[in-house]
Amino acid sequence: MKVLNNEEIKDLLVELVPKWKRAKFERIWNLLGREDATLLMTTEEQYISDMQDFWSALEDSASSVIGIQAQELYKTSRKQEIVLTRQIIFWYLRNCTQLTFANIGAHYNKDHATILHGVSRVAGQLEVDKFFYSTVWKVADLMEQKGYPKPMQFISIFEKELEQLKLKKLKRLKR
Repeated sequence: MKVLNNEEIKDLLVELVPKWKRAKFERIWNLLGREDATLLMTTEEQYISDMQDFWSALEDSASSVIGIQAQELYKTSRKQEIVLTRQIIFWYLRNCTQLTFANIGAHYNKDHATILHGVSRVAGQLEVDKFFYSTVWKVADLMEQKGYPKPMQFISIFEKELEQLKLKKLKRLKR
């Protein structure tokens, strides 16, 4: 295992953050402080094992919320509930991991365009459909109960919603 200092950790993490989110990452990183923190790098085998556990937990969580069997995700079925569950998983993986569309697609025997479409569809639905939002939130809650973090994009949507509620309350108080 290799021990890294704070700056080495930051340099590694910056490369993982999309360019349009790097300024926000820098602000958050600076808020964390400058103490010498260390990070133990795990072996590649541990990473692969952790990723398989995460993927399995995600499939179980999403399947149970939608009400299907996890094994159905690997079938070629076009049933709406199966496709929807897969798309939620695609979106979650893209927002919680550094997996490419092709990597995710290989797991389900789908091409990258199918994954891209699924991720885009879920992202769009989250913004306009409160029932769908609550469904994905239930998946995120189950994942959190299993010890996994909620996706950052999900948290930022939640923050926007809280901000809108605060504005509505302020407008009511002014009346």
